[in-house]
Amino acid sequence: MPAESGTPHELTSGDHNQGDPTWTPKGDSIVFAGIPWLEYGAATGPNIHIVDLKTSQISDVPGSESLFSPRCSPNGRYLAALSADSTKLMLYDLAKKNWTQLTESRFGFENWSHDGGYLYAEDYSDKTDDFVRVSVANGKEERLLSLKEIPRGFDPWEFWVGLAPDDSLLLMRDRSTQEIYSLDVLFP
Repeated sequence: MPAESGTPHELTSGDHNQGDPTWTPKGDSIVFAGIPWLEYGAATGPNIHIVDLKTSQISDVPGSESLFSPRCSPNGRYLAALSADSTKLMLYDLAKKNWTQLTESRFGFENWSHDGGYLYAEDYSDKTDDFVRVSVANGKEERLLSLKEIPRGFDPWEFWVGLAPDDSLLLMRDRSTQEIYSLDVLFP
């Protein structure tokens, strides 16, 4: 739907499992993926797609079978994604058209640093629940903060981790309507 208002138009035909959309840096396309563990039957093709907003043309990202949660780097060079079991943080070079594995653990909520040099994520493996950053250049992982002491419910959809414009950590938890807070945020 145009931001200035107007008539909405359909971008996809519904032939793809559509979820977890994210804008490309130029704002001319949207990258989206299905949720592989909710698919019925085995994945038969790429699970990450890019729709051009001007033409509504959908392109498959090769080799994205069983990957989800695509995130575009700020410079538009890479896509980051997670494996279906969330144990692999993957990087797709759009120019070279190849995937590489950055690191392995159990990840969620991956976010690009604003300079594109790092991917931040929650690492919630059996041994830890930390907020980490992973270097795009070499895959080196840095543990920044333990999230173990932050109370949250049992539903994974009740929690979210993100980054502010200065790359500081943002945490959200949904504790239902019984705990409603007002927050004033002053970003630098």
